[in-house]
Amino acid sequence: MMSSCKNLEKLLERLDRLKHQGLNQTYYIPGIWDYKNQNSSDVIEIDPYEYLSNFIREYLITRVNSKVNDYLLPLSFYEQDKNWLAKGGIFCLDIRTATSWDHDWDQKIVKHNGRVTELGTFLKAFFLLPHIKNLNLNILYLLPVLKPGKSYSKGELGSFYAIKDFYQLNPDLHDPILDLPGDPFPIETEFKALIEACHILGIRVIFDFPLRTAARDNNLIKDHPDWFYWIKLDYLNEYRVPTYTIYEEHVQPTRERLQKIYTLPETKKYINMFSFPPNKVNEKAWKELLTEFEKDPTQNILELIEEKFGLTTAPAYSDWINDPQPSWDDITFLRLYLDEPSVREGFFDSEVPPFLFFDSIKTNLYPGNQPNTELWEYLTGIIRFYQENFGIDGARIDMAHALPEELEKKIMTKCLAFDPDFKFISEELQNSNHHIAHKKGYHSIIGENWWHEGHLNAENLVRLLKELPTLSVPSFACAETPDTPRAAIREGGRKFSRMIAVMNFFLPNTIPFINNGFELYERQPMNLGLDNTEEGRYVLDEDDLYYGRLAFFDRYQLHWLNDGVEEMVDLISKGQKLRLKYWSLISNLESFYVTGTIEKNLVQFGYRNEEMELICLVNLDFTKEKSINDIVGEVLISSVPGEITQKLRPGEFRVYLKK
Repeated sequence: MMSSCKNLEKLLERLDRLKHQGLNQTYYIPGIWDYKNQNSSDVIEIDPYEYLSNFIREYLITRVNSKVNDYLLPLSFYEQDKNWLAKGGIFCLDIRTATSWDHDWDQKIVKHNGRVTELGTFLKAFFLLPHIKNLNLNILYLLPVLKPGKSYSKGELGSFYAIKDFYQLNPDLHDPILDLPGDPFPIETEFKALIEACHILGIRVIFDFPLRTAARDNNLIKDHPDWFYWIKLDYLNEYRVPTYTIYEEHVQPTRERLQKIYTLPETKKYINMFSFPPNKVNEKAWKELLTEFEKDPTQNILELIEEKFGLTTAPAYSDWINDPQPSWDDITFLRLYLDEPSVREGFFDSEVPPFLFFDSIKTNLYPGNQPNTELWEYLTGIIRFYQENFGIDGARIDMAHALPEELEKKIMTKCLAFDPDFKFISEELQNSNHHIAHKKGYHSIIGENWWHEGHLNAENLVRLLKELPTLSVPSFACAETPDTPRAAIREGGRKFSRMIAVMNFFLPNTIPFINNGFELYERQPMNLGLDNTEEGRYVLDEDDLYYGRLAFFDRYQLHWLNDGVEEMVDLISKGQKLRLKYWSLISNLESFYVTGTIEKNLVQFGYRNEEMELICLVNLDFTKEKSINDIVGEVLISSVPGEITQKLRPGEFRVYLKK
């Protein structure tokens, strides 16, 4: 059996060995994590060694298929289904946050509590696998798990999107309870065991890769300082891309606009902040710095450069002109071309150092003539590395729209050569750009459905329902993402969350997407990146331990003990089960129809063929019932518990089967 999951076997051996010596510390987990008796209202005390070793034997080993030789290979190597992404249900997981827990129940989360870390780890992600299975979801979408940088990090913990080393896992996600004196358990084995466990359960794993940006202190600086943009440290506090008053709002950087703002005084002032790379500024001093660094490679090389040269990497920012967002101080853009964007020709002389600007961010639109081929090769190999070594099944490339199309193609070609059924998700947030994503080879887009659902009304919904079948790739069916406000704070609150949870399994040409915490009625956003303001971080009660904290940057514990979670989990599970049961009907877009608004706030749509019809009804009024006397058939699912009548209750989504 275990020859097909060697890393899981090593993990089990270590757990058994540690089980005999015991943890000698209190270790509580939320009851909903318990694979034997999930109950979200309880907290239970366990011995993690005994519990997890039993879990592996009772829950995982019993599901091992003897015909599978290696569960660390992508699932497509032994389960042939080219439509696995389109048919799937996605659970989006931030391991650091979702598996954080106050294990000693002292009302705080600490990184080190004896041998225990209360922050999330790869090992603790095992606790969530039964929860994901109970949701009936079969795709695990992992937010970045790679080694993050430390310079200019935000919040208490820093962002996991600021990558220091693209080829190393985040050491903070290792669980120290696996270590023995002088014998630490390898983090690679810990994570590989998690991948094997997912594959045993039929769960595919998708990685989120931020390949356009890097941490300010990324490891590549040592050997390739010219792969980065540099500014004079004296200007750091005033550094930001100019605001251009000739435009009243934020606008896309078209060629015409760029060439207009190149000549403005504020642009020249901004460019003056930049410098050539430190190795070009003083080659001798650079060699001396490298010699000093080699004596102690644990030093932060960016801090050495700041001290010796008075230079630092340029903070990144949005690729829109006049975007109100502040600069992204913890990350910088990689320099994908060794020359400057050709759109600048005739505007700047050769004495101007390489500078970051809207054009050099959007290399898809404004490339140079000299691709940084060594950097391209480096980037091209990253996803393939995680395919070969960790068996991942798909990827989303963060800010892929700002990559040169040729580089995107190289990345995809290399990955598909290893796994022809590997899937790529585009960050594209506009449904109207679906054809661009499809042409590039993406299998899905995130899309804008989260926005329409977050601002839902009958007119918006009908327009969306008519648009979705026309997209050349499916988009995500969701009311929230890791970057947006939570569904539970939208109009209708929990009624809205339940309504949307069910509806998203019946939207045409979409992939249901559950952001960790949605199923718990979580209210606190993880980030403020989309459709939010600074005030949006203060939605919890002021006495809540996590008031004002953002999971992207801070210690945060999801509200696993919220009441009503079992009901929400059941709705999601039933929704996906019905979606798969009637997949041949739902996936046939010719069977889809939109009746539209029957009366105010009452919308009908559905699917029909010669054998059956699915009738979907939604009441977008959260205070009033709606009569539906003419509808007949078997009720398959309703978002509102209780007796089914000929009235649609406030905020109810209901599906009828008519034969």
